[in-house]
Amino acid sequence: MKRLFDLLIGFIIVITGVITALLLYPFYFKIDSGAMLIIALLIPLLFGIVGVGWVLGGWAGVGAAIGELGLRFRIWLLMHLLYGDKEFLIDLMLIQYVLMNIYEIPYELSINGHEVIIKAPLSRDASIRLMNYLNQRMNKLLIISVEPMKQ
Repeated sequence: MKRLFDLLIGFIIVITGVITALLLYPFYFKIDSGAMLIIALLIPLLFGIVGVGWVLGGWAGVGAAIGELGLRFRIWLLMHLLYGDKEFLIDLMLIQYVLMNIYEIPYELSINGHEVIIKAPLSRDASIRLMNYLNQRMNKLLIISVEPMKQ
């Protein structure tokens, strides 16, 4: 269903670009400035590129690369714009990304100093894999356990 929705959104974006191009068509001949003509031509082209990118993101796996770029951008923002312990914030961002985007489950975090307890609806095996995966990649925080969340 998500892929169908992505395909529909992509086609809506491309159709919006075509409609924009048709609406701007009478103005192409009245523009005296070359820069304005280029801008008027780039608007529908950008809609087409975004629409095709959206479709490819849903169908060809480009979405994972775009998601990783988004994560890297958020980490860069944390590194340059926020005050405080940056390694701590980046570790929290990694935990959030893994639990929300990879596992797609609700979770709670209990943080005591540099020790973290994750409460999530996971099996024992999945909890151990999650704990090992995160502990290998984090700088400051240490996940000491993943407990089952009470429903």
